[in-house]
Amino acid sequence: MQRRTSILAAALLCAAAFHGHAAPPETYPTKPVTVVVSYPAGGSVDAVARALNVSLGKQLGQPVLIENLGGGAGSIGAAKVVRARADGYTLLLGSVNEVVLAPLVNRAVSYKTDDLLPVARVGDSAFVLVGRPGIAARNIDELIEFARKNPGTLSYATSGIGTLQHVIMRDIQERSGTSMLHVPYKGGSSQVTDLLGGQIDLTLVAPATFPEAIESGRVRGFGTTGLQRDELLKHVPTLNESKYLKGIDLNSWLGIFVPRNTPPEVTLRLSAAVDAALADDKVAANLRRIGFMPAAASARTGFAEAVADTQGKMQGIVSRMPPEKGEATR
Repeated sequence: MQRRTSILAAALLCAAAFHGHAAPPETYPTKPVTVVVSYPAGGSVDAVARALNVSLGKQLGQPVLIENLGGGAGSIGAAKVVRARADGYTLLLGSVNEVVLAPLVNRAVSYKTDDLLPVARVGDSAFVLVGRPGIAARNIDELIEFARKNPGTLSYATSGIGTLQHVIMRDIQERSGTSMLHVPYKGGSSQVTDLLGGQIDLTLVAPATFPEAIESGRVRGFGTTGLQRDELLKHVPTLNESKYLKGIDLNSWLGIFVPRNTPPEVTLRLSAAVDAALADDKVAANLRRIGFMPAAASARTGFAEAVADTQGKMQGIVSRMPPEKGEATR
């Protein structure tokens, strides 16, 4: 009996030793992470993803892959993330367009803003309203006066119906009493090509898209959408400085989102990785070069509140917008 007890005790000790030195459970991430960009390659959101992904991969210890999935004013890419497993391996580099506006203005969009969980704010950017080479108006007031006298003559491009570009342009028209032709595109790069080719009159772009062309006057910079002048285009006034557009303040943020119900330990890991990546001076410099101001730490911790604030602001603007009569499509 004593011998059997000793054997049992030894077995228990071995088991305890085995469990005490067992390999810890797998920790996130254990495989590559995909960041979905809801626009074609070559646009401003894609440029931000490519400025961030290598450093983010180093922080996570796994490659960070970029998947461009354009269309639907960003909603196609966002919908893919909403449907993905909530395990942290499919992320969205999301903007106001697909996160807030698409569910608000497009009944065909199946997801809601709350289906995407804000993880970390990456950066912020103004838009600049630019005109094609040779456009006659020299400033925003002259442009508005021309549009008033010639309704429906000027065309403007956006990345799709219901995008922030579209909402800003509709807001401009409502405030100024003008009417322009909307030409929706799938992304930003083709808008720039057609603007330079004179096929469209106006579009809203990131300030870093072609600052030299704006500086030289080859492309007319009519105004930026924030209350303060943009660092890259300090000589370009804000739209708010015009006599017709007082109070416009419609900048955009970009941030990392995951499907709702993603485990907290995963979102914390991702948030810390984004923080560390943005603290990299090279990453921050690259973001500034392409027209995005890296988010300060205080802004990153309050990202969920910022998304909610934007949602309320956009609901107010959209509710005041009259139905659009007709649109060209490209």
